[in-house]
Amino acid sequence: MTDVTADTVTVVVDGRCQWAAGLRWAVQGHMPARKSAGQRSAVKKRVTAGRTRRDGPVLTLTVRQGRQGDRVTANGRMTSRPRGPVYSLAAAFSRVSGDNAYGVYRLDEGRYVFLATVDGLPSVMGDVAGTAEDTGRALQQFLVFNTVPEGGWAVTSPANEPLPWDTLIASAGR
Repeated sequence: MTDVTADTVTVVVDGRCQWAAGLRWAVQGHMPARKSAGQRSAVKKRVTAGRTRRDGPVLTLTVRQGRQGDRVTANGRMTSRPRGPVYSLAAAFSRVSGDNAYGVYRLDEGRYVFLATVDGLPSVMGDVAGTAEDTGRALQQFLVFNTVPEGGWAVTSPANEPLPWDTLIASAGR
């Protein structure tokens, strides 16, 4: 039996795809130039399921800007072994929302996720899943910590009327 820990992610399902919310993001800095043009694309939204440990399978994901841009890495744990691909809602959000944006989405009755991007990358403060109060606190903390960008913040889904999470993946085009 696996335990729910602080690193445990919330998973929602759409068909055969699983979408993870609540990953822990960390800034990894600048990525050196690639040597081979035949390597994979710089933008990735699929989460890699790693080894299964006592407290659940480990999930990791790296997102970066361009071929030599800054990058962020996400980690988390699932309570059960994933069957099929697992994608990140925060990575999908960063693809469709613009450079500086945030939004609160409804996962199901009583569960929400706060997502945010800063300079086109998922924010280290912006992948928080929980109750309406949890995501409201995360939003307030995000706004206090981050200075308002020159063009202001784009609000994709307001906290007082959150959109369903599947509207986000529909606009991302998977």
